[in-house]
Amino acid sequence: MVKNRFLIGHYGKYDLSKQDRDFREYFFGVEICSISDSNDIAELMKEAKKNNFSYGVHMPMRAGQWKLRDAQFLSKNKNCQKESYNYLEREIEYISQYKPNYILIHFPKPMLLDERVDWSSWRFADTSEFYNETDYPYEMFMQKSEEFFIWLTKQAKAYGFTPVLEFDLVNKYIYDNKKFYELITSYPLIKICLDIPRLHLQTQLDKYFKVDSFINQYAKHTYLVHLSNLSIEKGLNHYPALPSLSPKEGWADVETYLNKIKEHNNSFKLLYEHWSNAVNAKQLQECYDWIEGILS
Repeated sequence: MVKNRFLIGHYGKYDLSKQDRDFREYFFGVEICSISDSNDIAELMKEAKKNNFSYGVHMPMRAGQWKLRDAQFLSKNKNCQKESYNYLEREIEYISQYKPNYILIHFPKPMLLDERVDWSSWRFADTSEFYNETDYPYEMFMQKSEEFFIWLTKQAKAYGFTPVLEFDLVNKYIYDNKKFYELITSYPLIKICLDIPRLHLQTQLDKYFKVDSFINQYAKHTYLVHLSNLSIEKGLNHYPALPSLSPKEGWADVETYLNKIKEHNNSFKLLYEHWSNAVNAKQLQECYDWIEGILS
């Protein structure tokens, strides 16, 4: 196991009490997203230098810089697409001064929905975040995706960061399409993030999505795994991955997911993307010990 692989997340602010409680000396670092106060960013940089840990950015780094959280670079609306690229470029330029280990962006945005599936349990920030697949031609998806990959690769080279794409809702143009896999892997600077609760949720909702095949295809290109647990039945998400959470009760089979990824790649980093305050300190350590045991 690569022990120096784990991260914790700070969303909205750099939370010193969370850092003290959740972080371990051997962890790789932290991931930050939507920070409201620039003083928190400065404090994080100071702490990272002092304590020798790394940091990655989950876009956006700063809250309130655009009308939505995620840039809609695949939008069919030319003005929205242009605004999205401009917003991303401004943010990447700003972020680059801090020299993060990686910059993570959700993909695809907007998402494409298979109309055969009931997506009412999926969380959408805004109706502009998705199209029906039948309203978004395959050729357009491939063209706009390649334009984005070209642009992102140029940004990564210009500003010296690792770009990571977190698969959001995975449409059939991605999971049922060898040509998309060939396209994205032809831009080797771009890495992948697999989000275990997202994969689990999609398997619960979408019978056409074959998660094992998807992981077999993309695990070798995975730079980062986002880990928490989720149960539709219990209405809980971003819950710590405790060994006691049974798949029979609707929870993700975390051990199976991690072992499947590990078959192809055991050098990925892992972010504990959970609400750690949902459990006590003993349970949190139990989560850490269990995950480290799986990956050892």
